[in-house]
Amino acid sequence: MPRNRTSFISLHPRTDVARPAAVLAVLAAWTACAILPSTPGIAAPAPIRAISQPPTADEIVAKVRAALGISALAGERCLKLSASGSLLGAPAESSLILDASGRFARHVRGPIEIGSAFDGKEVWTRDLGGEISRANGGDRRDAMFNAYTLSAWYFSPASKATITLDDSANPADMPSLVITTDHTRPPIKVSIDPATWLPRSWKAEESGSTRSIDITEWREQSGLKLPAKATLAAEGLTDSFELTSIELLDRAPDGAFAKPSGGPTHASFDASIPALLAVERAPTGHLLVKAAINGQDCGWFIFDTGAGINCVSKVVVEKLALTQIGAVPARGVGGVTHSPLFRPDSLAVGPMTLHDGLLMQLDLSFLTLPLGREIGGIIGFGFLMRSVSEVDMGKGSVALYDPENFKLDGAAWTEIEITDRVPVVRATFDTGEGRFRLDTGANTALTFHAPTVERMKLLDNRKATDTMLGGVGGAIKAKAATLDWFTIGGQRLDKLTATFALENKGAFANPDIDGNIGAGILRNFKLVFDYPHERMAFIKR
Repeated sequence: MPRNRTSFISLHPRTDVARPAAVLAVLAAWTACAILPSTPGIAAPAPIRAISQPPTADEIVAKVRAALGISALAGERCLKLSASGSLLGAPAESSLILDASGRFARHVRGPIEIGSAFDGKEVWTRDLGGEISRANGGDRRDAMFNAYTLSAWYFSPASKATITLDDSANPADMPSLVITTDHTRPPIKVSIDPATWLPRSWKAEESGSTRSIDITEWREQSGLKLPAKATLAAEGLTDSFELTSIELLDRAPDGAFAKPSGGPTHASFDASIPALLAVERAPTGHLLVKAAINGQDCGWFIFDTGAGINCVSKVVVEKLALTQIGAVPARGVGGVTHSPLFRPDSLAVGPMTLHDGLLMQLDLSFLTLPLGREIGGIIGFGFLMRSVSEVDMGKGSVALYDPENFKLDGAAWTEIEITDRVPVVRATFDTGEGRFRLDTGANTALTFHAPTVERMKLLDNRKATDTMLGGVGGAIKAKAATLDWFTIGGQRLDKLTATFALENKGAFANPDIDGNIGAGILRNFKLVFDYPHERMAFIKR
């Protein structure tokens, strides 16, 4: 189940429709000037000045850099700031430390906490549930976007960003620039206030969603200007940012950009309880496991490696009277919904108990009919990140182990990436190769993401039929066609029926992942997932 950013008329020349009249007027004036007799005591007409040219991107960037005073952040100097505001609707305090080279560490603390750090090579994140992992794809871009916009570091020469004019903007409003770096996809757009030459807003659009930062006030410290008040918006949710302190240090403290430490959430394992869980296979093929919240039996939960967060149904929330601590966007197949967040004392499945972990509420009533029973929730990333899980989709079995003590016998580990809180591996197929999400919560075999379908022209020369893809958030249009072959985990599957997403929205619009592998393929293996060590094993059945 896939988871879940003034008037400035001279900036651009006028249109070609208006240009001929202006040119004729200039020619007429110069012609009149040329034929007037030279009369003593009468000054000749002054030459007509050329039509002013719009400023280039380089000229605008120079003005912005001067207004920001970005040259104050150079050499070994380091910026340190603190702010108050909110995160996902909950009150929060934040800190950011960033040096001249672009290394940074940002932490947001409150009922919901997150963090990120960039050491010059790797970006590490501390996720909503306290999980620490290497950031890839959209998570990496999000971390850099927040750090570099709130510090305006994108305008530092050290950023090595390519900055061009935004040809799609209306220059009658304000000049706009497009910033492209090696970590931005797509580019970032920034609007500049021509009265101050300071950034007014930043915007990044991707996979049908927009992330933006609007700045309303600035503050100066040691010649460097920084946003004093800003509004951060993403996926329909809005948070505030208000600067409380600024320091410009001669150098960064030792260890300032190290991997973040974990949060209060932790797991424990009861050795007296068998690792092998009681599992039921739903008519759809989903594997269901029993779960308890705060010691109370909450029924059947879907065991889902494609879920970026542990989820709970509204029925269970009301039964347990859980207290909401915030809200979060949930990206499903059909788009984005906004869901409440809860932090119960415990969530237990078999021998493992997750303490102080997050739960996101979802309306799971649409699953009752196809799965043949009421579903209490979903076991996803927050649980899997703290365990080794052994899953056999063919036999319908799941076992949970302590990652500190687990040993793999008779198989080899395969490296995986955790991207957008789901495991991703490489696979090859008849017309190419790509990176694919492993999703035990999907009862299909293989679905290609819409950006990959378009970029690789995967439907060209294939006989395809119309179909639909459904899940959290609704449904999208798709095509079904047959691949000559598909290879994953050392096993080749011939004449495989695949689905091709057509709409750039929801989880299947993610450009960082090429497709989604579900139970139709995964049932060919016994799978061992070791999220904490970013590895897994494919064991042929």
